[in-house]
Amino acid sequence: MSRDTEPASSAPVSTAISAIAHPIVTVPLGLFLLGLEAAGPRWGLISLAGGALPPVIIVLILRLIGVFGSIRIPSLTQRFRLLAATTIIEASAAGAYAILGAPQSLVIAQLAGTLSIVALAAVTAATRISLHVATLTTLLPCLVYVGGPIWVLGAITIPAVAVARVKCHAHTAHQVILATFIPPAITVTAILLFRVIAE
Repeated sequence: MSRDTEPASSAPVSTAISAIAHPIVTVPLGLFLLGLEAAGPRWGLISLAGGALPPVIIVLILRLIGVFGSIRIPSLTQRFRLLAATTIIEASAAGAYAILGAPQSLVIAQLAGTLSIVALAAVTAATRISLHVATLTTLLPCLVYVGGPIWVLGAITIPAVAVARVKCHAHTAHQVILATFIPPAITVTAILLFRVIAE
């Protein structure tokens, strides 16, 4: 079975979960919530505009003009380039937040998420790690950091999305396992490191 398509008819529930959990949905929502939890609606909107919308718009434009054959971006080379570009965008956003006087917690969370993207790009050089799962496992530690332990409850979404991606034949179990564990390990470590540096 080709990995360029997702057989909706054979796994409708999994396909629906995958659509809802697509990074085009979860990145804007997650970064808005990150800014909102850190410092209220104003920073929620700034986080949405500065960190989420640029990579989403890039993906949509490249899909519309035919550079990406699928919104899933099956090509490892294209995924790597997109993640590299996203790293630059997110690092620039973190710098801009610091200059604009964002709360330290938001800047740290943004930097930690950026390092997770670097790790994802490195892994993507070898295998097509699930970005659906990786987005969740990057965002949730950041939300716990800025918003408190209530966000741990968001972890219940991770196994549902991971299983859905495998059932849709979009990823192997190995690829979703990597996405489940690598991003939070990098993100949590980075948050702890940046907190020490900032003290």
